[in-house]
Amino acid sequence: MKENREFVVLLSPSCHSTKMPTQPSNMKIELWYGIQDGGGSGLYGQNPFPGNPHPTRNGRSATIILGARMTAADEHALIADLENKVTIIPDIEVVSVIAHYKAWTKKRSKVLEHRLPSSVKEYNKRVIDPGHNREALTTKFFNYVIPIFVSYIALAIDEIDEDTAQATSKLPSLQHLIVRPPNHPASFQQNAPIFLDALLRMLACFCTLRTVSIYISYLQETEYILLALQNHPALTKLELVATPFLNLIGLPGSRKIQFQNTIIRGLENLGQIQELSIPVNLMNPLLVEMLGRMAGLRVLRVRSTSMDSMSGSIFLSNLAFDASGRSAFRTLEVLDVGAAGTMAFHSLANRFPNTTIL
Repeated sequence: MKENREFVVLLSPSCHSTKMPTQPSNMKIELWYGIQDGGGSGLYGQNPFPGNPHPTRNGRSATIILGARMTAADEHALIADLENKVTIIPDIEVVSVIAHYKAWTKKRSKVLEHRLPSSVKEYNKRVIDPGHNREALTTKFFNYVIPIFVSYIALAIDEIDEDTAQATSKLPSLQHLIVRPPNHPASFQQNAPIFLDALLRMLACFCTLRTVSIYISYLQETEYILLALQNHPALTKLELVATPFLNLIGLPGSRKIQFQNTIIRGLENLGQIQELSIPVNLMNPLLVEMLGRMAGLRVLRVRSTSMDSMSGSIFLSNLAFDASGRSAFRTLEVLDVGAAGTMAFHSLANRFPNTTIL
């Protein structure tokens, strides 16, 4: 049976139930169908796309959860509830659908959108494939002359093949991309160039990204990814997350320096970045100096399992006593380095008097 790939183009008995608001003025409801043991908005885990759905002005919204076990009875119940429960919410502004990919069909998508109340200003469709650790979300805004679309996608790097890359590139106004660690690390290591090639072709097919979270593991991979991101001039938020494969400690000195220089060159060409998250084991004095010259950098997060580690301690010392002068990091508003409780906290506070230190 051909796999349902509708999730990416955006990208046992069953039951249906309703969670109604306790305060009529708030008017938030949850409806779920095709879920044996009941459900809720947290059924498929936390939404990885911050800020979505957007907060409503009047607090009136509906969330519809579709499980993998949708039946004809669930379908009828869904239609009845849309007409009898959702449409009666006065001035409802946001409707969000969270669906297992097996429950998401073009027909069901049309049924839902056709029955949206006229007051809805934001319609979210989040389609999830738990077995492959991937999901896509598309938001449609109605409060404009012409509806505006924004898309988000999260997927494991070893799930990016030619078909997925092509379908992802067709998402309307794709602004948020999360590339997760491989689902199958051993086979990924053997075939990394194939997956990397598909990822790079995908990044070259559009230029709308604003937020990227990407897992890096190899020198060549990181260099090419940072180069490809130059095709996205609106990119302002970048998170680099090191996988277990990225172990700089075991690299020869020349190889380690080469890797760190790759990061510096790549970030120098992404000068529009306002929020940056980076692993502590990539930090070095030259990178600290370069980051200090980034004119728009407002938030810098440096991640480590423990900032008391050798890498973390050296980084904090380099940052606290950076010799690049007070002119560096002029626009920095938040420095999140896990410095609370460390000896470097007061030095950092003195070094960055107008910055919030975390």
